[in-house]
Amino acid sequence: MSSHHIVKEDQEPALFIFSAEALSFEKIQELLEWSPTIIVAEWEVPKVKAWGIKLDVVLCAEANLEKLKEELIDQAPIKFITFHSTEDCLSTGLYFLLAAKYKAVNLLASSTDAIPFLSNLRGIEMDAFIDNRKWSFIQKMKFEKWVGPATQFQVYPNQLPFSTTGLSPTLLSESSGMISITASTPFWVGEDLS
Repeated sequence: MSSHHIVKEDQEPALFIFSAEALSFEKIQELLEWSPTIIVAEWEVPKVKAWGIKLDVVLCAEANLEKLKEELIDQAPIKFITFHSTEDCLSTGLYFLLAAKYKAVNLLASSTDAIPFLSNLRGIEMDAFIDNRKWSFIQKMKFEKWVGPATQFQVYPNQLPFSTTGLSPTLLSESSGMISITASTPFWVGEDLS
């Protein structure tokens, strides 16, 4: 019996690059291992193209569409989705993923400012990578993970009442083992990536 993994198209998490600086390229390469659909905000196209990877979808302002089509002719076939302002780029990309029935997305973002908006989306599993930290949206209200000692976590929203197992009051793992965080509503858990 073979131990090879079979991943059907569009079942791996899409990679939405809203900020190419969110993670080191080494960590980004780990997210690219299963050849996800690559969605890129127009301002990150030069950086992502320099990585030598194939872009699948580019989100751009309508005014920049023709210029980008020319610039990315070597990336064909590629899908272009336009939006009307930079504030709409994030929501446009996420609504595209929902409409295309993606089950999960890894989002590279520039700040936690997007988290309140992301918290309103249902129907898609989501991890947001911001400043070398992985934020996971816990829709089932319980997060469990096996960790080593001194692994630091954060919870968002900050004022959310929650309970923990295996974590100190500052959300630091006390030893190797299973930790858990439970709340009465969906929440985000942040974990430093080293």
